[in-house]
Amino acid sequence: AWIGLARQRDWRAAFEVLTRHNPFPAIAGRICHHPCEAACNRAGFDESLAICKLERFVGDMAIREGWVNLPYIEPSGFRVGIVGSGPAGMACAADMAKAGCKVTVFEAFQQAGGVLRYGIPEFRLPNEVVDAEIAKLARLGITFRCNTLVGRLFTIEQMLSDMGFDAVF
Repeated sequence: AWIGLARQRDWRAAFEVLTRHNPFPAIAGRICHHPCEAACNRAGFDESLAICKLERFVGDMAIREGWVNLPYIEPSGFRVGIVGSGPAGMACAADMAKAGCKVTVFEAFQQAGGVLRYGIPEFRLPNEVVDAEIAKLARLGITFRCNTLVGRLFTIEQMLSDMGFDAVF
């Protein structure tokens, strides 16, 4: 659906559809190993669709234009703690926030991003892109606590009992 909208050059609508299931198109468009392109049926006609490049283009345009897909969120009353701000932690945080949970992400390092910031070379994934995608998460109401090493400062068990989290990822 989002590719059809992009084909019509309705970039904002393409972004809205794309980010329903992929909260980080500017990141995914840079680092995905694109198995969908290798399996694309279009390759039998001329060449595969450059889905990653298109995804990156739409994600970068969203950053440049300041687009954020902020759905209406009905608060659920649940609190979720996320250990680590890498791709899995940030994706979980986005899903839980959209489900109405109050989300806190705990990151051991000085800045959020995990392997996206500290494991992928900046020439492949610029920190400005990581920062922009994290800022979108903050707009969903997600709190980031950096320099917080879970397991040393407190345990997962303490998060569930003493700190009042209903779930921990």
